[in-house]
Amino acid sequence: MEILNQITKKYHNKDIIPLYKSIPPFVDYQKGFGFKGVILWDSIIDKIQCHFCGNWFKALSGHLKKHSLDSYKYKEIISLNNNTPLLSLGIKIKEEKIASSKYQAKKKKLIKGNKKYFKHHQRKKEKPPKRLQFYNTFGTCDIQIKDKFLKLKEKLGRTPRKNEVYFHKLLTKRFGSYNKALMAFNCAIYRKRPNYSRFELLLFIKNFKKQYNRIPTADNFRRNNLFPNPTTYIRNFGSWNKAMILAL
Repeated sequence: MEILNQITKKYHNKDIIPLYKSIPPFVDYQKGFGFKGVILWDSIIDKIQCHFCGNWFKALSGHLKKHSLDSYKYKEIISLNNNTPLLSLGIKIKEEKIASSKYQAKKKKLIKGNKKYFKHHQRKKEKPPKRLQFYNTFGTCDIQIKDKFLKLKEKLGRTPRKNEVYFHKLLTKRFGSYNKALMAFNCAIYRKRPNYSRFELLLFIKNFKKQYNRIPTADNFRRNNLFPNPTTYIRNFGSWNKAMILAL
């Protein structure tokens, strides 16, 4: 539904959808039409859109000569995977049928031990670069990560802690650290809490009881940055309840 919303706003046509799996939001292609890393397909006329001129075609390979490009250069500019065919769905299905019908003949050549054929098709290939289409498939490009994070922030009503973000490892890998990711998203940074002695930890509990006239819960300390995290008490005393017994 979210995919259709973003595309419909731009094209005012519900029949235009991504040809391959893509998770929104998408990056607009500023120099032309559509989105980077996404092939748009019109399901009614069975055609895909050229990102440069905005016209629709069954296949782009021949058309790209008008833009003085080949398919490899086009995929590089639009950030598509190297193995993505620039064909509409109908043509793609026909091509796959033809390829599967020829497979048995190719297999026989391999069985016969045709060295030339074997060397040509089995040579070690270089690992293709990961482009925006790859990240769109899993919803892990920068704007998609930011969108997920801000939705979680809105749901919680505050900046999420690291352990509340299921993709925090991805954030650390992409931005260098969780706090750097927060800075990139213009969110409040969680400061590293100081190391407290056992005496100081117990004093926090006593002061809380004195101030609020009740015994604190682990959740009270977890939600307030002014207090040590309950995990600090577990690490020092074995459990939260043991810390309570010693303090009170």
